[in-house]
Amino acid sequence: MDRNRRVARLSSLPRERLSRRSLLRGSALAATGLTAAGLVGCGDDDDDDDDDVDVNGDTNGSADDATQEPTAAATAPGEPDEEADAEGEEGGEGEDIAFAFALPAPHAGILTLSYVADGAGYLAEEGITQEILYQTQTGALIAGGQAQIAFPPAEQLFNANAAGQALRAVYQPFYGFLFGIRVPADSDITAFTADSFRDTRIGITEPGGGEVPVLRALMAREGLDPAEVELFPTGGIAFTLIVDQLRTGEMAAFAGSHLDFEIVEQSGVELRDITPQEINDLTADNAFAALDDYLEENRDVMVRYCRAHAKAKVFTLENPEAAIDIALGFAPDSGTAEEMIPFVEALAINRAEPPAGTPEGGMSVEHFEAYQALLLEGGTGSPDDPLGYTEPLDIEEMLVQDLITEIHDFDAEAVRQQAQDYQPS
Repeated sequence: MDRNRRVARLSSLPRERLSRRSLLRGSALAATGLTAAGLVGCGDDDDDDDDDVDVNGDTNGSADDATQEPTAAATAPGEPDEEADAEGEEGGEGEDIAFAFALPAPHAGILTLSYVADGAGYLAEEGITQEILYQTQTGALIAGGQAQIAFPPAEQLFNANAAGQALRAVYQPFYGFLFGIRVPADSDITAFTADSFRDTRIGITEPGGGEVPVLRALMAREGLDPAEVELFPTGGIAFTLIVDQLRTGEMAAFAGSHLDFEIVEQSGVELRDITPQEINDLTADNAFAALDDYLEENRDVMVRYCRAHAKAKVFTLENPEAAIDIALGFAPDSGTAEEMIPFVEALAINRAEPPAGTPEGGMSVEHFEAYQALLLEGGTGSPDDPLGYTEPLDIEEMLVQDLITEIHDFDAEAVRQQAQDYQPS
């Protein structure tokens, strides 16, 4: 199913114009964790006094404090085979996996793939039981042995290796850069240039937001002195302030994630993208990863775990509303099915295709190298810099590409049919 059909299928859900509060509720749940996860940098709006959002996780706490069980069991479209549940369809032994995800709490619109892998029975087919550990800094869980597999963003992968951890990425389900810079649609600014932004204010979510290194790199490329531009932190929550300042021209542009932009537009300001195309085209992204020692001893387990998620991707793209229904069974407090649509569109449907020359599930060394170069170029030596090092690392050794064929050794058409036949509980 191509992207246009996927979007059309999602759009067929009963869907009123999403309220600003609806988007903010989902965003606020993830406010602390998503910047660390490399996904989004948005949060609740402090003008909504009646929105009592519980982030429900301490990002500085222990692994035990951050770990939560799914809040409900999802209804799978069919019962998994009992023999497959015990042995795995490849004949492997049953395996318990602790999976670290850089988020402080469950969220149906963000962990859709993992919830579908479980709820649709794909992990059981592969002989795997999954426990999700919700904590923003997944590297500590991997290094300490509390988790075997993680889903780190590229910068966490880089930093782990810089710190001496042989963390290896093996399967990347989604592609496409989530951060950028936008101006009001009626702005005279048409491109990011020094002349356009000298002596202006640009809104950001926070100094450590994923958009900030991009801005710094763009400024360096354009010869724009940091003293000539005010990067105005909003905390990722003051969207009323962002909207007001964009309308009045006090803020020339806003840099953030695609979901941040969705919130701003739902609040009444139409935006226009001025992010350079070479940045929009970057595909270095979160990938399933494990330590090299674990991979050497548990290669088949990693293949089966990723295969379950590859099946979940096929299912989600074929029937996104079914995927949302399953995911909400694990994380009902995320919101309604309607409120999950922007997340699934932004994080999955719009980012499903790998770049040219990269196989499905593979990782582009060129794009990861370009992203590392961008982050290094935008570094200032500040503790807020996303990278804890200043010289480029060998990216190729971090990306293990030889499991991809085995990961995709399944009947994709049967999975699509299962998605089509899904009946909500």
